[in-house]
Amino acid sequence: MTYIYDAIQELINEYDTRDPLEILKNMRVQIVPCNCQPQNVPSFYGMVTAPDGDPDYLAVIINPHLDREDTLLTYAHELTHIAVDREAIVSSPHRDCTIYNPNDRTEYRANTGAAHLLIDDDELIRLMEEGYDAFSIAGILRVKPALLGYKVLDLNRMGYDLPTGWITNRLFG
Repeated sequence: MTYIYDAIQELINEYDTRDPLEILKNMRVQIVPCNCQPQNVPSFYGMVTAPDGDPDYLAVIINPHLDREDTLLTYAHELTHIAVDREAIVSSPHRDCTIYNPNDRTEYRANTGAAHLLIDDDELIRLMEEGYDAFSIAGILRVKPALLGYKVLDLNRMGYDLPTGWITNRLFG
């Protein structure tokens, strides 16, 4: 999936940031908080849509009740949909309620892209070499632990030889 890595690196280089909200704003993507109550949509994270069917006019609708990590993850996830699945956004927008579904290829790609955006390769590798466990690394990097799994697995697909013994199903829960 190097095309996802490459697409995310292009965004990082073009906008000189890893902040998904800043990139979305610079891309002129509208950010729309969902007018929802947590008890009514407890599992809704967000979605990207083309309100007029125009792939050049996009909006990210986000649940404003998410914590910091889930908010950044959702912005990064939706940004990856824009970067690698733009045509699918126009033809069939859908909301993300199970953001960590490794069985859905589209969502898996979006999570992989989010991991590449939010986690710097060198910083992750340095922390792994220093012996930190996955949950400590996630805390230091201020990301959800599941993102580490996506990042490490994709880096290994790209030729790295990072340990994966600490990646368990528990990370994807």
